[in-house]
Amino acid sequence: MFGFEPDPETPEYPFHPDSRTTIIAHVTVERDGGLRASYLPCVINRRSQPEIVGRDERGQQVFDYVERITRAAGLNACFAWAGDEVVVTAPTER
Repeated sequence: MFGFEPDPETPEYPFHPDSRTTIIAHVTVERDGGLRASYLPCVINRRSQPEIVGRDERGQQVFDYVERITRAAGLNACFAWAGDEVVVTAPTER
């Protein structure tokens, strides 16, 4: 099974544990044409449904995971909390 054991409590979700970490992308188009990219941190719950977690311990785990895989992919996006969502910017926009 690709080096992992599925969670026995959710046999209907036989995927790698990292797949429970997910996001909902959010893009706002401003009146002047500007864009604002952000995401809502989510986890896949025990019923195999996405659950928005916001800025709590689980949300920070999603934030850290997205940060880690972004760096591992050689990308340089910047992430910052804004309430319960995470804003994504280019390094020069900070």
